[in-house]
Amino acid sequence: MVDEEVAPEGSTADQVGSIGRKAGRGLRWSLLGNFFLKLGSFGIGLILARLLTPDDFGVYALALAVTALLMHVNDFGMIAAGVQWRGRFEEMAPTGSTIALVFSVLGYGVVWILAPAFASMANTPDAAPVVRLLALVIVVDGVTAMRVSALQRRFEQDRLTIAIMAGWSANAVLAVPLAFAGAGAYSFAGGQVFGSIVTGVFVFKAGHLPIGFAFDKAIALKLLAFGVPLAASLGVESILLNADYIIIGNALGSAAVGYYLLAFNISSWVPGLIGTAVRFVSIAGFSRLAERNARELEEGVRRSVPLLVTAILPIAVVMATLATPLIAFLYGDQWGPSAAVLRILAVLMIVRMVTSFALRFSHQAGACR
Repeated sequence: MVDEEVAPEGSTADQVGSIGRKAGRGLRWSLLGNFFLKLGSFGIGLILARLLTPDDFGVYALALAVTALLMHVNDFGMIAAGVQWRGRFEEMAPTGSTIALVFSVLGYGVVWILAPAFASMANTPDAAPVVRLLALVIVVDGVTAMRVSALQRRFEQDRLTIAIMAGWSANAVLAVPLAFAGAGAYSFAGGQVFGSIVTGVFVFKAGHLPIGFAFDKAIALKLLAFGVPLAASLGVESILLNADYIIIGNALGSAAVGYYLLAFNISSWVPGLIGTAVRFVSIAGFSRLAERNARELEEGVRRSVPLLVTAILPIAVVMATLATPLIAFLYGDQWGPSAAVLRILAVLMIVRMVTSFALRFSHQAGACR
């Protein structure tokens, strides 16, 4: 049996406030880390956009689409299931680690085999080796899954932020020289894989969990009962979000995918900065509220949604209005075709963030017991 946590006495407002303070600290650290990460990634993007061609961006976009899908499903929801776990985390972690690593390795094997077929379907045969290289990040993710879960569960976003920033620095150190050397799409992929390894090392050390793998059937069934539906829903979301790269590549070629990727990256600045930070703390924060009762969870959501919409709506309007001069000033005239796409994606950005928030809330209404 898994021991249940006993909710402390006190009013609903006091209990929500206590968890809110912890989540708020985690959110501040996540926002700070994401700000510097996005600022740094923005700088790298400016450099690479002037060194590489739209075709290079297109090849990378196709590899990124495959990797993004796998990153949502490769651990079978073990990170979120670990955050939700109602008993002692240390008892669950070895089984969770085994599940995450096994399915990550299997997922990479499938990618290795199917990469040529995927590249041909997207009318970009050169993408196959880049897909195989970039997909290595899912193996790193499988190794560190339970440690990421532990950091999020304890609201230790400061440690997670440091790890992510270290990985970004490693990415920049490798990607920019590779681009100058003419490595093309490999500069993106190589830098990202190296960065994920560095981040993984930091997370592995900061997680403070014993190194060990095991398989307890009872624990595994409880983890999978929560994680599989979550992974499936995120997988469907990822397919809908990334299928456009394949469709555009098949119909228009890799250069068009490159223009689309640039516009999508700009439209993702706000979801990347605010949305990622919210995601890091919402799973832990809402799950702690759900442990107490549904009323407290609803109260937490009621306070959060208006703040989210108020923060992103003005930014979306400005982004759509200034799309053409923004792209021309930052990236150069060769990227002009991205502006028309950005106007549409700026509006969809609001829908994406609210929908993603609603999805997180629906996950927290469940429990991994």
